Amino acid sequence: MKCPYCGNICSPRADFCPKCGEPFDDIRKPEDAKVIDEMEALLGKSIPYADKVEADTFGIKVENDEIIELGISSCELTTLPESFGNMKSLQKVYLNSNPLTTLPENFGNLKSLQTVNLRDCKLVALPESFGNLKIIKELYLGYNQLTTLPESFGALQTLQTLNLNYNQISELPASFGGLKGLQSLNLSWNQLTDLPESFGNLESLQSLWLNNNQLATLPESFGDLKSLKKLYLEGNQLATLPPPILELETLQVLGLSYNQLSTLPESFGSLRSLQTLNLDSNQLATLPEFFGNLPSLQVLNLDSNQNRISIQIKKIEFQPKPKV
Repeated sequence: MKCPYCGNICSPRADFCPKCGEPFDDIRKPEDAKVIDEMEALLGKSIPYADKVEADTFGIKVENDEIIELGISSCELTTLPESFGNMKSLQKVYLNSNPLTTLPENFGNLKSLQTVNLRDCKLVALPESFGNLKIIKELYLGYNQLTTLPESFGALQTLQTLNLNYNQISELPASFGGLKGLQSLNLSWNQLTDLPESFGNLESLQSLWLNNNQLATLPESFGDLKSLKKLYLEGNQLATLPPPILELETLQVLGLSYNQLSTLPESFGSLRSLQTLNLDSNQLATLPEFFGNLPSLQVLNLDSNQNRISIQIKKIEFQPKPKV
C-alpha cells in the first residue's frame, strides 16, 4: 500500500507509515473489508493492495474507498465466503486456477462486474443468479467441469467475450440466443450434439469455436449469423455440409478438418468472402465444378483426403484478390 502522505510503500496491515509516522485509516468500505477479512482467513495470508489487477495478480485495487478489482489466482482457494456478493462496486475478479467447485448463490449480486475469470477451476455448476450480472463484458469459464448452464444465462445481453472451452457441456439452454452482444464465443472441446434454434439470434457474433464436439447438424437459424467471420468446426461428426453455412456471406475463415465429409455442394461458391478454408482429414474425392469461383480465397488445406483430390486441385485457378 502506498502512503497517501509521503508515497512510501507500506504493508497493507500497517496502522501507520514507518517512514513519516502518519496513521492510516482503513481505505475500504466496511462491507468490503468484511469480505476481504474472511478471504484472508481462508487463505491464511494478507491480500495486498495493487495499482492494477490482472489474471496473475494477487491483490486488490481500491478506488474511492471501494474495492473495484480483485485478483486471487492460483491460491488453492476451495470456497468463497457467503458475504462475497456484498462487494457491490467490484468490476473485475480473477479467481482462475483455484479448486473451486461451486460459487455462492449471491454471486449474481455483484452488479458492477464487467470481467470475470474463473478459468481452470473445478466448477460443476453456476448459480441461477449468474444472469443478474447485467453489465458483464468478459467471462472466462474454460477448463472446468460444467455440464450445463443456468437458464438465466441468456440474460447476459452485454456479454461480448465468452470462453467455455474444455468443459463437459452437452446442451445449451434455449435462452442462449439472448446473448445479443456476444462477439467471440469459444465452445470447443465440449460434448455438444446439437445447438438450440435460438443460436441464430446471436446477431453480433464474429468468431465462433465449435471444434471438437459431436455435432452432425446445425440449426436452420445458423444462417442468420450475418456478422460471423470465423467459424471453426474441426473434429465433429459432419458427414455433409450443413446448408445454413452457405448463407454466411461475411464468413472469412472456415475450419472443417477432421470430419466425415465426402462431397461439397455446388453452391459452395456462394461463400465469396472466404479467405481461409481447411478441409484436411476428410473423405473428399472430388471438388464441385464451381469451387474455383471463390474470389477471396487465399489459403486452402486439402491434406489427407482421397488421392484424386490432390490431382484435381492443381487444375483449379483461383482468381487473385483485386488490389485496392
